[in-house]
Amino acid sequence: MASLPRRCIAEAVGTGFIVLFVSGSISCQIAFEAHQGLLQGALISGLGVALAILSTVAVSGAHLNPAVSLTLALLRRDKFPARELLPYTAAQMLGGFVASAVVYASLGGALMRKDELRGIKPGDAASVETAAGFGDYFNADYVDSFGAFGIEALGTGILMFMIFALTDERNPARPSPGMIPFFVGMTVTVLISLFAPLTMAGWNPARDLPPRIIAMMVGYGEVALPGPHGGVWAYSVGPCFGAVIGGLFYDVLIAPGLPEEQSSKEAETIPVSSDQAEAAALPNLLALREMVSKKVVSEPSCEIATSV
Repeated sequence: MASLPRRCIAEAVGTGFIVLFVSGSISCQIAFEAHQGLLQGALISGLGVALAILSTVAVSGAHLNPAVSLTLALLRRDKFPARELLPYTAAQMLGGFVASAVVYASLGGALMRKDELRGIKPGDAASVETAAGFGDYFNADYVDSFGAFGIEALGTGILMFMIFALTDERNPARPSPGMIPFFVGMTVTVLISLFAPLTMAGWNPARDLPPRIIAMMVGYGEVALPGPHGGVWAYSVGPCFGAVIGGLFYDVLIAPGLPEEQSSKEAETIPVSSDQAEAAALPNLLALREMVSKKVVSEPSCEIATSV
């Protein structure tokens, strides 16, 4: 296993990729209307998550999400000790912050230009449309902050449930290790397709809070933090709460019904006593003696020539 600093670096890099791919894709859509429909954006996000996992899983386990790390610290303490939760979370938040800065450096100008053409300044109430290129915002026509909390909890809970199912060694239907990231990404795609019209389907505090800080720094002010209707808390608390509940659901409802993990002892030779070994060897010795006797009897004797 890699050292904790090395694993934290991998977490920062992987989370940064997720923020870059997902927030960058959303910003591109807002600025240029580059994508055709919800499914295309969902596929880009799902594939981005899969790539981020593939590139870091061998080093850190690819949590890439504080909600995932919290759940593992509570429910998989044998694999992820609680003392590593804070370093992992800090690394994930740092990665999200740096990636958000990259998104702003590359696409922020286009976002600002769109507001400028509409006579909107960053920080105005109407600038929430371009601010969505950084943080997540719920559709106030359909849900309030508590509704957003519930949806974020539900979506992240489903995601965590699937992560446990895909990585459970006792699950005979689990994919090969190299395919797991793509199935996790596929889960993200499905969840975005279902819930993004309501909450933008964040599922990850590191993909919401650090980008909001960047948005606040560049002039979005209260539109970024605490956000319209003060809904920022729903995108941090909701995923963390939902992930733990989703993990518990898997452990209570599915895990007890899985076949027992094959013990390595089954592959080892069963130890036997000396008496059992002698009893097992006796028939073999008798059969060998019989074979030798038949061979000696059936073969003609050889005459030895001698010289005088």
